[in-house]
Amino acid sequence: DRTFQILGEQFEIKAHVHPDVISNAEKIDDLEESNDILAAIDAFIGELLIDEESFGRWKKLRERREDPITLADMRDVSVWLVEAQTARPTVQPSPSPAVRAA
Repeated sequence: DRTFQILGEQFEIKAHVHPDVISNAEKIDDLEESNDILAAIDAFIGELLIDEESFGRWKKLRERREDPITLADMRDVSVWLVEAQTARPTVQPSPSPAVRAA
């Protein structure tokens, strides 16, 4: 499946993108400034959406102040996009073992 839905809008992604697109997405976690992170995620999503019209709809959703796309939403979409492009689930960190105070 190459579609995702967020805030009532459905988006389709490209079947394949250049490996650099995925590689650049992996560098997002190295960014420190929130504006840089948001811009990098938006650019990554824009690279994967099927056409400019779709990216325009994405940008309109991102501009909303009421019921906005959150940073958590953006990260969730980004993770799904990487999984969809690589056909492999991303590795989630293992939970820390429960430790009881003595």
